[in-house]
Amino acid sequence: MIFSGSKLVCRLALISAVTAMAAFTPAAASAQESSGHTLGPKKAAKLKKRQLRRDRRYLRLAIRTLRKPRNSEVKAELLPDDKINSASVPVKVKLKGGKKRAFLLDSQRLGLINLGHAVAASRNRRKLKRVYRKLKSMLPTRYRSGLPSVKKFKNLKLPKEISVIKRLAKRIHDNLSAILIEISSNSSQLPQTNFIADCSSETGFESSGPNGEVPDRCLLPEYSNIGIMKNISFPLRNKQTCVKDQGRRGTCVGHSVAAAVETRVLIDGGSPENLSEQHTYMTGKLFAHWSWRYTDGLPIGPSLDYFTGQAYRLQFENVWNYNRSLNRGALDTSLNTYPNSCTSYTGEMCTGYAFQCQETAVSVGSGTAYQYTYPQASTTAGHAIVSYDTIPTFSYLSPEMVLSIASVYAVSGVPLITSFSMGDTFTGVDSSGYVEWSTATNTPGTHAVLIIGFVSNSELPAGAPAALENGYFIAKNSWGTGFADCGFVYISYSYLKNRGYAWHYLNAVN
Repeated sequence: MIFSGSKLVCRLALISAVTAMAAFTPAAASAQESSGHTLGPKKAAKLKKRQLRRDRRYLRLAIRTLRKPRNSEVKAELLPDDKINSASVPVKVKLKGGKKRAFLLDSQRLGLINLGHAVAASRNRRKLKRVYRKLKSMLPTRYRSGLPSVKKFKNLKLPKEISVIKRLAKRIHDNLSAILIEISSNSSQLPQTNFIADCSSETGFESSGPNGEVPDRCLLPEYSNIGIMKNISFPLRNKQTCVKDQGRRGTCVGHSVAAAVETRVLIDGGSPENLSEQHTYMTGKLFAHWSWRYTDGLPIGPSLDYFTGQAYRLQFENVWNYNRSLNRGALDTSLNTYPNSCTSYTGEMCTGYAFQCQETAVSVGSGTAYQYTYPQASTTAGHAIVSYDTIPTFSYLSPEMVLSIASVYAVSGVPLITSFSMGDTFTGVDSSGYVEWSTATNTPGTHAVLIIGFVSNSELPAGAPAALENGYFIAKNSWGTGFADCGFVYISYSYLKNRGYAWHYLNAVN
């Protein structure tokens, strides 16, 4: 993506110096080495065209799926009036002690793109083969009878593959309670104390000024007395790094992806790490979501496609500490920047752009070239996502079948990156952490979290409210430890059945 030429380089150098004075903050004066790339006029135009065409395709797939009669209840939640909101949505969130703080949700448009991408993935034969192999391996033996072997499944045509997936999904849904109980290794024994005594001990830890992100975690007595984290041992209970705080920026996808990799490293026997959500988010914005780079938010699937396709390595936090931008103002559309983004931040680099690295635009002939500068990434440290997959969505499965499959993954200890439409029962959750579905509390915004487990109603701690259906998904959120149960939230099966967009999981990292 390097655009060279002596005249362009000279012009970029001149304009870059002027731009640095206007947009680059004292935080950028760090001695950290910088790197970057230049996007030439032709490549910029092609990239924009390709991404807009991709997004339109995913939006069409999502809308077509939601308009199917069997999905009418889900459509009422995700696309109630056929109007698509493209703006980020500010929300006031209730924290411990009754305080409220502003956070930012991704747009409804991004949620629908997530759904459309999942619809396309549901017909990707390579992905379906991997999903079938993994899902079948997690089921108790007696529920596998009559299903084709993995080898035979690989030789089927797509319509037959979909038919088998539907049959498998129906079997799981019809026997969900028994299956979850049989494969569950959840226990009501008191969990171990937190295995990370101090968040600063995580590899890569760094904090930069009052607005720099400081990971945190509660001591065991601080969790809710009726909460799952304090009372239930589940496979990923002690595979969690410290809780992060995205502040006033729409970076939940960057946080969810980084959390998924951190958990995957612990599952594989590694040590606790703190990965850079800022570097991850910036990379997604500039390469997977460039045409919408000046606004908040990321689409999950297209970002994972870029990360895996380019073997992008998620960096450690000390490469680029996340900036919460707690004093950030509204988008100045004349400059495409957010005022006061860098207040009280002393980290490696900051600008007012949503992606917070430097951008210099230069007219070249009839087009525009863009030069980007950001902290230099390591080519050996950190982790790359080798591959990921997506749970088949309700393009040919019912929403209940999708959630039943997700429940099997979650109770089996497979972390899931999921996105969903927000509701007031989520933003207003109390410190017990339990969120139930309600038809009257929809918010036209999208959020992403990392699902780290599932607990059936029959396994809930004494005093916990039973879910309307089946049980609760355990989610690691990115709004700090003051939210819900020390940063963890228990989202009901019904909530995600009616509001979930997509479910992804990482197969391997290196």
